[in-house]
Amino acid sequence: MNWQYGLIIISLIIGIIIGIVIMRIKNRKSHKQEILQYELEKSKVKLDFYQKELSNYFSSTKELLDNMAEIHNQFYHHILESSNKFLLNQKSNKSNWKYRLTEAESDNDQIPIEIKPQSSKKEINPDLSHS
Repeated sequence: MNWQYGLIIISLIIGIIIGIVIMRIKNRKSHKQEILQYELEKSKVKLDFYQKELSNYFSSTKELLDNMAEIHNQFYHHILESSNKFLLNQKSNKSNWKYRLTEAESDNDQIPIEIKPQSSKKEINPDLSHS
């Protein structure tokens, strides 16, 4: 019977050792799951932050573009009114401009010159008179 008690004690010790090993393996998996769960929550918080930041960025960009469009519209109307005002003045006084360029002349960047009409008398060029 002594040996039976010894066998029971040895079986108990082996069972405890096996239980400890199984618990350690399970705790490692559980610990890894907890780490992954923490990282997942952390990533969700970051994602929410970036989504809010991106939303704010697009909202402020929309406001800036709206302001820019309004200013552009005001500028366009200012130019339109000013050009109409000046064109009305030009129509009433057509001699405002000394030179009127044709389309071909406006394409080239040269200033037109006035050509004096030649007189009926033939002028002698002193350089050409020797020939």
